[in-house]
Amino acid sequence: MARKHHAHRRRIGYHFIFGFFIVLAGAIFLLNGAVFIVPRIDAQAVSAYNTVLAKISNIPLNVAIGAAMAVCIVLLAVFWARTHKKESWAATVLGIHSIDDIYAMSPGGFEQFTAFLFQRMGYFAKVVGKSGDEGIDVELRKDGKRLVAQCKRYKGTVGQPIVREFYGSFAEHAKEGFLVTTGEFTAPAKEWAASRPLKLVDGAELMRWTEQVAQKLR
Repeated sequence: MARKHHAHRRRIGYHFIFGFFIVLAGAIFLLNGAVFIVPRIDAQAVSAYNTVLAKISNIPLNVAIGAAMAVCIVLLAVFWARTHKKESWAATVLGIHSIDDIYAMSPGGFEQFTAFLFQRMGYFAKVVGKSGDEGIDVELRKDGKRLVAQCKRYKGTVGQPIVREFYGSFAEHAKEGFLVTTGEFTAPAKEWAASRPLKLVDGAELMRWTEQVAQKLR
């Protein structure tokens, strides 16, 4: 209940911020319109208005208003994109019923999905996977510590060589690593990772994570 209450308050906060920027953008639009409309009504009043504005700033009026409107539009777009993205992944999580549903994702989608799960579990998570990423797909932070994750969308098994290679890519730069797969890990891989700051997350564990996050979203 506490989590749901917190999520509800967070949504209210998002809506407040969204509304604030809409009102701000509208006010700026009206102000900009007034600059062109009022001169035809009361040129003397506008002249006084522009004199005061000139004393406040050396930036031309239209440039200042245009820049402010651009900033508002960009902020609104970023806010909408982030909110929509989170809602989209939330719907995806709620629609997953088996590991096959996760395996059906694209490699990039699997990385985004894994990052979303980490976010819902209290981590800061950012997908960084690309060519030449040295095996790091997701950057993580929690309690001031840098952690990393690698995502393996496999049907079969992940062996010790892959586990060793991943560990070597982060051992000197991060406190802990997560190797997440839709498949399974071989016994040698599990044995090798057991004595190191490396958590192996197989398909069964990944489904447990998904179900836990789904419970929080409901």
